[in-house]
Amino acid sequence: MVPSGEYLTWGKEPVEPASSTRSTICLNGLWQFVPNADPDKLVQPEGGWGWMRVPGSWRNAGWPGAFYGVVAIGSAPSWKGFTKNNQVSAGWYQRPIRIPGAWAGKRVVLDLARVSTDATVFLDGQPAGQVGWPTGQVELSTLIKPGTEQSLRVLVLSTAGVKEFAQFMGTA
Repeated sequence: MVPSGEYLTWGKEPVEPASSTRSTICLNGLWQFVPNADPDKLVQPEGGWGWMRVPGSWRNAGWPGAFYGVVAIGSAPSWKGFTKNNQVSAGWYQRPIRIPGAWAGKRVVLDLARVSTDATVFLDGQPAGQVGWPTGQVELSTLIKPGTEQSLRVLVLSTAGVKEFAQFMGTA
């Protein structure tokens, strides 16, 4: 159930021409969200979804320009004790997508900007690809069924690995 005062744009997003050969669909807006409480068990959730604005953050760290995006808490056990400053290191995002039938045979790419820090993309439960900080693309062409509603899930890990930490901090 969509939280009071909120609305979904799912399936109503305009197809925007980006060039003579390319179009885009912006997926920003309200997404279903559930924190992943156990970093050692990254299993796709069965239910208990809450709601999150995208772009947005599940943390309110007080950073300049930070936007707390959690709109409503869900019922999954991983929500127990969840607060704005929660140290949850992973979260699942979900929403349906429908690629226009006219895009059959065309290349379809999911472009994720400002992912913090890593994301794994799933389409209809199948792994589609990964993106690392700060931005990247996942090729969806082989999994997309134009004209059909499909389930898009994104697992976001909010912790940097050793490689990212070394690059950020530099080496001696």
